[in-house]
Formats: sequence, structure tokens, C-alpha cells
Amino acid sequence: MSQIDRKLDLIIRLLAGLHFKANLERKELMALQPEVQDLVDKVAANTNAAQAAADALKAEQLQIADLQAQIANIVPGQPIDAEDLAAIKDAAAKLGETNVALQTAVPANTPAAPPT
Repeated sequence: MSQIDRKLDLIIRLLAGLHFKANLERKELMALQPEVQDLVDKVAANTNAAQAAADALKAEQLQIADLQAQIANIVPGQPIDAEDLAAIKDAAAKLGETNVALQTAVPANTPAAPPT
């Protein structure tokens, strides 16, 4: 066998080994994909839940600010017209609904889960 033949044989064996390794890695990756996808889905769900909670708290803060602004516009000793009173009652009712929804989602004094 000539030196060129030996080198070609070595190259062929190396390529066969690389091909085998690539197939093995592809099979391992495919086996992990459902598990990895499950983890990705869980992270996405947690991210979505955290974003929803943050959005709900922002909405509550806006409702509180709106109600505070409406109350701040009341002049002491001056009568409140029916339209302003209805707007204040509506804002207070909506804030109450938001608070109930938030309290239902996360009961008061619920400790946060420890970080892992």
C-alpha cells in the first residue's frame, strides 16, 4: 500500500468516525428536543405570568391615580354634580373589581417561592 493509499484510508476512517459521531449527536439532540421544548414552554409560561402580573399591577396603579385625580378635583364645601359623582363611583367600583381579581390570583401574604 502506498503512502497516498494509507493517507486516503486514514481520511476515509476519520470521515466515517465523524459521520458516526454526527449521527449520534443528532439522535441525542432529537431525544432531548421534547424535554428542551417542555422547559422552553415552562419558561415562556412563567414569563407570560410575570408579565400579566406586572400589567395588572400597572393597570391598578393607573386606576388608583385616576381615582385620586378625580377626588383631588373635589372642592371642599362645594356640591358634587351627579356626573362627577357617577364617575367617582364608577372608578371606585372598577378599582374594587381589579383588587378582587388580583387578590384572587395571589392571596394576601402569600410568600414568594424561594429561588432555585
